[in-house]
Amino acid sequence: PCTAQVEGGLFEGGRPWPGQPASLTPPPIPVLRGPRRFSPTHCKLCPMDWLSHRGKCYWFSKDSKNWTESRADCSAKSSRKLVIQDQEEMEFIQNVTRGKYHVWLGLSVTSAEKNWTWVDNSVFPVTGPTDVNSCGVIKGNRIHSETCSAEFKWICQKEAVLL
Repeated sequence: PCTAQVEGGLFEGGRPWPGQPASLTPPPIPVLRGPRRFSPTHCKLCPMDWLSHRGKCYWFSKDSKNWTESRADCSAKSSRKLVIQDQEEMEFIQNVTRGKYHVWLGLSVTSAEKNWTWVDNSVFPVTGPTDVNSCGVIKGNRIHSETCSAEFKWICQKEAVLL
């Protein structure tokens, strides 16, 4: 289980002390009061207002921007735009968004060869016609091509920090 321990008595309220990360996964259980020295644990931490899932942290925008502006926003948050690794991650995103809006992915056509590439530089193997100014977006349960200048919500992701 995920526990944060220090020497002393129980920490009341189930919340970390001021200045400590506010999101623990799984949810925090009582913490010991005393000097702020942690014993070895297996807690994965995400910043406040980020969702934790399978060792990653996800931030969901409330407004809309074009692909380039949304990528810059993720960089400013020391993260990157969403890279879908598998069907389970896609289902997690769909459950959070409930399919109500389109979401930019970290996927774009980056070269004259018209290869689809994720922001982590891995190739997304897609066949068919593609424009150079194309970027990936989730619509419902599928990935679609959109003009990069269109404005949609976006998702940033980064690895959770092991405590």
